[in-house]
Amino acid sequence: MAEKIDYKSLSKTDLDNRLKETREELILGRRNFRLGKFKKTSEFPRLRREIARINTFLRSLAIKAKAA
Repeated sequence: MAEKIDYKSLSKTDLDNRLKETREELILGRRNFRLGKFKKTSEFPRLRREIARINTFLRSLAIKAKAA
């Protein structure tokens, strides 16, 4: 199981980097699954949820910056 990440403590650039890495991991996993090299399909929902969480925190940072 993946480690629990506290997104509130990360900066915007850290969140952007984490989002990019997670998206790349999802894309590579899908590609390898189609090639028959990747069998852990339970990783796909976890990666999608992590992407959604990061996007949520990025959006909340944008709203806070706009309000300030």
